[in-house]
Amino acid sequence: MFGVLREMSASKVSAGILLVMYYHARLMGMLSFKVEWSQRIDNNGHMVMELRAHHRPWLMWFCVIYRIVAMGILGYLYCLWIQRLEEYMEKVSHVLRIIIITLICIYIVRLQLLHRAEIIQLVNACLHLFRRVRALPSRKTFVGYGGWRELLLLLLSLGCRIHELVFLFDVLGGFSLRNIVTWWCHTLIVFGTNMLMYISFVYYLSLGILYSELNDFVRCELRGQLQSLQRKHGLQPGRQQLRIVRRKLDECLALYREIYCLATSFQKLFDAPFFLSIMHNYLFLGVVIYKLTVDGWFDEHKTQLCFLITKVILDFLLVTLSVQGAMTQFRVIRRLSLENCDVSEHKDWHTTFDMFVTHLNLYEFRVRPLGLFDVSNELVLVFLSALFTFVIYILQYKMKSKEEGE
Repeated sequence: MFGVLREMSASKVSAGILLVMYYHARLMGMLSFKVEWSQRIDNNGHMVMELRAHHRPWLMWFCVIYRIVAMGILGYLYCLWIQRLEEYMEKVSHVLRIIIITLICIYIVRLQLLHRAEIIQLVNACLHLFRRVRALPSRKTFVGYGGWRELLLLLLSLGCRIHELVFLFDVLGGFSLRNIVTWWCHTLIVFGTNMLMYISFVYYLSLGILYSELNDFVRCELRGQLQSLQRKHGLQPGRQQLRIVRRKLDECLALYREIYCLATSFQKLFDAPFFLSIMHNYLFLGVVIYKLTVDGWFDEHKTQLCFLITKVILDFLLVTLSVQGAMTQFRVIRRLSLENCDVSEHKDWHTTFDMFVTHLNLYEFRVRPLGLFDVSNELVLVFLSALFTFVIYILQYKMKSKEEGE
């Protein structure tokens, strides 16, 4: 009982953190829709309340104009600052960064203007799937959002967002009108760029929760009912029992397919900006490491920059952990071995299982931005090894420059 209470409390805290980050994303102009409770009449004629996303045209246009103006101001001031740099490599790095930031802003505006209906449909489909999965009878009571693992990941993500605020307040040069406008435009654009990583993190975390809760129902309820229908000596179970279990089985198989379709729909919309966001964070990390290496570790801002490096790596690690969790839960489906339950000799039963197993083999859940690489835990090791190689290269470059100067 106490374990159930702990699980419920963790889920509710996770839901609260998710709500805070939802308002934060709206403040940063990333979400041009509103999620609120709405009434509808179910199939039994009863009035029910459910969460749904609704389009807000005024909010969409405000976010679009807001972002275009901010990007224009930031791009102009950033280009003036780049012209004053003396180091060639540093100048090239910042030019690449401003190009990637501009492309990300274009993608965000494009999503808000041209794909607003698909995004709202995607959010509502995700909320609808959560309601359908939790309507299934199960031994566990799912309340809120996930469990202790999801709470830990969300707390780390919340810590990253708080660090961004603290860091940006620290770099505020003064309280003149020019400094405040520049700081706010930089905050809006940088937060929007990082928010794409956060949106992907939350979405894949949600897919993992959906797979986990559905797997729990199949493992604890449906698989037991399928095995209870098995009869010795070639006897067949009753038609009513077969009909009840068949209805639950079809519902579960349909849910598995819809969750997979939800993942593919999200990837079609967000693959390109997600890839650019990863490249931006990687490039930004290289710029920070270059500054620390060239200016020396005795720089007055070395502590803030070290925390910034940790935060960028943690952002990337959180995305890979959420993706890995969803992939792990997807692989669990195969280990449930539903096709081994010899329930009936009817061909339609075997056809249903064969089609589902074939679907799992052909449409494996993977996250490959633009088809270039798989997002997994191994990618983090590649990411870190490349950074260490870059640091060694910069150190060698600096040592050689000193020798030539002497």
